[in-house]
Amino acid sequence: MFRNSIVFTAIGISLAACGGGGGGGGSTEPDVVEITALNIGSTSGVAAQTGLPFADGTAQSIPANTPLTIRLARFETDHASGQTRLIVSTETYTKAAGSNLLNADVEIEGATVTLVYDSAEDESFGSLSNGQELGAYINASGQFVSLINVFTYEDPPDDGFDSEGTFAAGFETDPSSLPTFAGTTDYTGTLLGFANVVDQNGNLIEQEVLLTGDAAIAVRFADGRVGGSVDTQATGLALTYLDDVLVLTETDIAGNGFSTDASTLQNCGGCTSESLVGGAFFGANAEELGGILALDVTNAAGTQQVIGVGGFIAER
Repeated sequence: MFRNSIVFTAIGISLAACGGGGGGGGSTEPDVVEITALNIGSTSGVAAQTGLPFADGTAQSIPANTPLTIRLARFETDHASGQTRLIVSTETYTKAAGSNLLNADVEIEGATVTLVYDSAEDESFGSLSNGQELGAYINASGQFVSLINVFTYEDPPDDGFDSEGTFAAGFETDPSSLPTFAGTTDYTGTLLGFANVVDQNGNLIEQEVLLTGDAAIAVRFADGRVGGSVDTQATGLALTYLDDVLVLTETDIAGNGFSTDASTLQNCGGCTSESLVGGAFFGANAEELGGILALDVTNAAGTQQVIGVGGFIAER
């Protein structure tokens, strides 16, 4: 079974894109756009952009049979053209009855897929109309937000499109109730994602590269500013240049979230990065931060470009 991973974020991502591997076809859905920003939070209102209420300090659960609006950020490879790109689109996630987040209907590019949990695999699966299979599993869980990895796989492989990504579902901090802590509040967590590697012409070299690492987000609530870093490691090929630290450009908190570039690599001076990081605060008192890394790094020789998406939950 060939398998790749998608990235959902069930919190609103500001429209967006890192360039990456050229256009080369892709989805025909009208609202699919490239990624230029990743604020995955909400700016105002009585409820989050997903349709869920804000965190209220009580035990809250995602309701069943209630469609939630999500912004699906992912990298997509078109095997027909060999092109890979980072894109974002508006989709819908509807949890079925019960407590399992993996039993759900997911609408992707106009088609609804019913995911059914398989306890033996600890994953859920559903079929797409183009013959691909869609699967999902829990990446990480916090007290107020969960990350769900969603992946496609094919039989035979290398036919059609592959997408990879992570989906964060939870109860956001009310933007009007963010803490006003003095000094710097540090959030730390673990990154998990996937990427494809392309050459200078955008042609696929290697796929399903595992991304791991740690997120260290530094927040100055009193000043409304956020910065920090994400360190990354990758499996496959000679990807040692990805064993590095992406430094976030300090930026303003917007509502209960943020978006910034991660264009500086701490160690690989010859590498270039058009990566982006976005996040949102979860819990009534911003106890957790859920985030997305849209990775776009080119090696010093200009012969390899790594395009991928990862997610993290960070706690203070």
